[in-house]
Amino acid sequence: MKTKNKIIVVIAAVAVVLGCFIYVFNTPYMKVRMFNGDCITGSFNMTVNGMEYIPTEITFGYDNNETSRLTTSGKKFSIKGGRYGLYNIVFYLENDTFADIANDNLFKDYPSNTPLRLEHYNSNNWNITNIDIKAKLEFEDEEWILDVNISYRYLTDDYKTYSTKEIKFSYEYKDFAKHGGEISLGI
Repeated sequence: MKTKNKIIVVIAAVAVVLGCFIYVFNTPYMKVRMFNGDCITGSFNMTVNGMEYIPTEITFGYDNNETSRLTTSGKKFSIKGGRYGLYNIVFYLENDTFADIANDNLFKDYPSNTPLRLEHYNSNNWNITNIDIKAKLEFEDEEWILDVNISYRYLTDDYKTYSTKEIKFSYEYKDFAKHGGEISLGI
């Protein structure tokens, strides 16, 4: 009888420990901390004079010197990320291609590639961020204007809900092309 009681107590103790283990690792906090996917994802959509444009070169850097895995697929990108610090995502806009698309040789006066640099400051190592970039280069009032709209979605402190910020910029492309563009965002 004593052996039977011991077996029941051991089984109950194992069940309690296993139940606690499952509960703890299924809380939103632990799911985020144990997240193994890409922590920074997004898309880049651009039109030039109404025609779709996809840059052929995208680079990524972490804290200005270290690189990590950057995956691109057409308009989508993802970065392993997940560490505290500054992430640089650079889309190189090809002015020779713009000259062909827009049928305007003015673009050939600019450097061959103009960097559109996004600086994402990751203030917490658990952040999961989605950055959707929509850029439009249009000829308005005798000037080429670059409009950049960014939808920046990130996980909030409760580890359950997401918050979204909208960021909008507008540049005269001649100034942007000569100096390169830098957009800082982060939480």
